[in-house]
Amino acid sequence: MHAIVTLLDAENYAQMEALWRELEFECGLTGIAVTPIPHISWHIAAEYDFKRLENRIAELAEHSKPFTVRTRGLGLFTGVSPVVYIPVIKDVRLAEFHRMVWEASYPTAIGASPYYAPDAWMPHITLAHGDVDWPKLACAMEKLASQTFDWEVRLDNLALVYQYSGEVGKIQNKIPFEGEIEANE
Repeated sequence: MHAIVTLLDAENYAQMEALWRELEFECGLTGIAVTPIPHISWHIAAEYDFKRLENRIAELAEHSKPFTVRTRGLGLFTGVSPVVYIPVIKDVRLAEFHRMVWEASYPTAIGASPYYAPDAWMPHITLAHGDVDWPKLACAMEKLASQTFDWEVRLDNLALVYQYSGEVGKIQNKIPFEGEIEANE
């Protein structure tokens, strides 16, 4: 799977790396090492027409203005492979920017994840995935449940993460926001 993401600002990036180390040391959670890049995902697909995608994403970033979002709480995507995450509060501005990313990227995607479609998308920052079983989940919740995760996160870039099967995800392009246009509030 490949993705269009925003890399977290330096302070929140460091906080996430510290949390991942704690969850690995205390709970044995190492699945995050598959994509060890603190980020918020906008779009995920099995494949992209990368040349077209890079041009579309560069144009969007060039015309976008940085903005700030908030996180709060702790979340869990349930299922066969649970995911522990920090929810990002989905306000009008964030939803509108996501729609713009979706519209720019969807025509270039093969096997786009329906979980990232505008009506289904739940913005989040992943704490643990891939190896979350019941004992590790209980440990993670015990370690994390007392924290509020009330963060401000500045969104100021778009990046492409390439992750071929069996490989660790890698940042291919990081494009800073340079414009004066921001999503509608």
